[in-house]
Amino acid sequence: MKSINVMEGDIERFFPTSGQDSNPAYRGVSALASIVIIVAFAYVASAKLGFTVAFAAEQVTLIWPPSGIALAALLLAGLRVWPGIFIGAFAANVTTHEPALTAFGIAAGNTLEALVGAALLRRAGFHNGLDRLQDVLALTLFSAILSTIVSATIGTFSLCATGLQPWHSFIALWRVWWLGDAGGALLVAPAILAWGSGFSAQGSAPSLRRIVEAVLLFAGIVLMCAAIFARSPDSHLSGHSVIYMIFPFIIWAALRFGQRATTIVTLIASGIAVLSTARGLGPFGSDSISQSLILLESFMATVAVTGLLLSAAIAERRAAEKKLSIYAGELEHINRQLDDFVHIASHDLKEPLRGLILQASFLLDDLGEELDEDARKRLRRMIDLGQHMGHLVEDLLHFSRLSREKLMKQDINPEAIIERIRSMAESWLDERKARIAVVAPLPRLRGDSTAMAEVFRNLITNAIKYNDKDEPLIEVGFTESLETPSGVECNVFYVRDNGIGIDPQYHDEIFHIFRRLPDAARFDQSGTGAGLTFVKKIIERNDGRIWLESAPGRGSVFYFTFPSAGNSGRQA
Repeated sequence: MKSINVMEGDIERFFPTSGQDSNPAYRGVSALASIVIIVAFAYVASAKLGFTVAFAAEQVTLIWPPSGIALAALLLAGLRVWPGIFIGAFAANVTTHEPALTAFGIAAGNTLEALVGAALLRRAGFHNGLDRLQDVLALTLFSAILSTIVSATIGTFSLCATGLQPWHSFIALWRVWWLGDAGGALLVAPAILAWGSGFSAQGSAPSLRRIVEAVLLFAGIVLMCAAIFARSPDSHLSGHSVIYMIFPFIIWAALRFGQRATTIVTLIASGIAVLSTARGLGPFGSDSISQSLILLESFMATVAVTGLLLSAAIAERRAAEKKLSIYAGELEHINRQLDDFVHIASHDLKEPLRGLILQASFLLDDLGEELDEDARKRLRRMIDLGQHMGHLVEDLLHFSRLSREKLMKQDINPEAIIERIRSMAESWLDERKARIAVVAPLPRLRGDSTAMAEVFRNLITNAIKYNDKDEPLIEVGFTESLETPSGVECNVFYVRDNGIGIDPQYHDEIFHIFRRLPDAARFDQSGTGAGLTFVKKIIERNDGRIWLESAPGRGSVFYFTFPSAGNSGRQA
């Protein structure tokens, strides 16, 4: 949620001046004066409302909305509107049978409280929309707890110094004053800030379903508060335990509507609770009015902070999810561009390579007898390098297709795939005296049969190629669960061999494209180092993962999860 600081341009927009004077400075001063007057009137009106429940003393009340109005005015309209707070505070107090000097001292304390609170919040990087946990915590600490000390101290001192209240009542009056101002900062200021900081937000119109839900929310909190607080203290529904029944509505507002609705629900609950308690009704109505309001104020402050924190946490999470979604979209776009580049570049490289290989072959065929052995050797080397480059280009194209092509979903029999691989490589297996054994029944699975065949073919051929044993043995199997350092993996296929093994330092590197083991060329001259990259890509596109266990001279076991008849994935 975007916060707003109303400066000169905003003031002129909200409070346009007469068109007969086009002086920008005059219009700015006129608009500022209008806001100062509005703040002063709002302060006086809310102060008179607060004085109606001034039971501790005529000038001190536990319900003090002006502190919230003053703080919100400075945060939204800027520190320049402080005269409105001073004028309003002075007028509210001087009209309650207080000497002008006392009213002046109280007004100064009230104004200084709002200025200190606003300054501390601005220094803390406060967002008016209360859309972060740090904003709610800052409001609670700097405004409700610390800055209210200023007004409570100066105001109580003014009352006692001018003889309106005895000095022995200083601590009791100070506590009531501080609680009243803190309540205004926690109950009134958030509502004004949450709604006032939304002037610049251009949201879409709410749906009918959402409007109905909001009506049910507000009607529900009114009815619930009426049932809790508007009953006799002797009623079975007036025990202190029932006051917690308003929390589901606070949670509802926070989860579904955010900070704005939460502040309104809290204000509604507070208003009904205060009016009922002042009449001696509800769970807090059994004690003296002053003591009852102290307990009620403490409870409603807890409710307010809880709702604000929950709403802020949800707002932070939604903002993080939105940012993550944007980043994911950007990353997907970049990956698509990279895939397109690889596909185009690889395709465009094929023709020049083919031409180079053909030209070198023509030279070797046509002029071979006229060239010395070294020249013929260089031409053959050029042809070999060109063909190897062609294989790399083909692998790049294939890797690009793995990312671009849609995987077909069909029933697959892995044992049939193994049998086809064994049949196609029969002569090679006989030559190497290699054996492929299915050591455990392989379940049928659902996926792309061509891609699955490529996975098994790459793993099995690698197990044969990189094998220094006289009789290579490749075992293919399946286990429903496997204990690993990162947890229990379910539905795991594996390909085990008795080959040369792989040093642990290369376990991750071998899955990177065109990465080969240092001594790989000793076993395979034509390989490009892309096969395991293809395997990993295919498995990950099917929501699986691949890893291996291996050490030099001890063979290798490649494990991978793949959607099958059971549920694949990891258990915590």
